[in-house]
Formats: sequence, structure tokens, C-alpha cells
Amino acid sequence: MQSKGAIKFLAILVSIICLFQLSFTIVTNRIESKAHEATNGNPEAYKAYIDSISQLTAYNLGFKKYTYQECKEREINLGLDLKGGMNVTMEVSVTDLIRNIPTILTIQC
Repeated sequence: MQSKGAIKFLAILVSIICLFQLSFTIVTNRIESKAHEATNGNPEAYKAYIDSISQLTAYNLGFKKYTYQECKEREINLGLDLKGGMNVTMEVSVTDLIRNIPTILTIQC
């Protein structure tokens, strides 16, 4: 219990680092939602809009400025499960499977 100060310091430091890394994702999501609203969902106009702002300053920390492209490169990549990815369901017909068993056995032999 003698190192309470060091533990608190490390906890605060890790929290600040996490918030810094997460801030890039927040900035890019905000810009992309504004771009989606501005283009009314048109994919070609959306791509052109994003391309046109990619070199503009999107995030200013006071001591360092980041363009949209740099923010996009630094954002946290979300997997398909976090983006509302895809679900796949496979349906197998038992009768078709039984009918094809002789074909499957002759191919393997």
C-alpha cells in the first residue's frame, strides 16, 4: 500500500493515453457524419467530399495539428461486430444431404 501515488499516477496516465487515442475515432466519425448529411447519402458525392477535405486540418490540439487523413490513419479500427457487421446463417436440407451421400462417397474414393 506504499505505492498508492504511483498507482494513481499510472491510472491517470493510461486514461489520458486512451482518451487521446479514442479522440481520433471521435473526430473522424463526426466528420464522416457531417459529410454524409451534406451529400444526402450519395456515395459518389460523399467520396468526393471526403477526398476534398482529406488534407485540411481536422483536429487541432494547440501544439499539433492533424489532417483528416492523419486522423483516419490513427483512428481505432472497429471490427465487423462493432460496425453492425454481417450475420450468416447456413441452412442444410437433410433430404438433399441424404440424396447426395452416394455422390460424396464416390468423389472421395
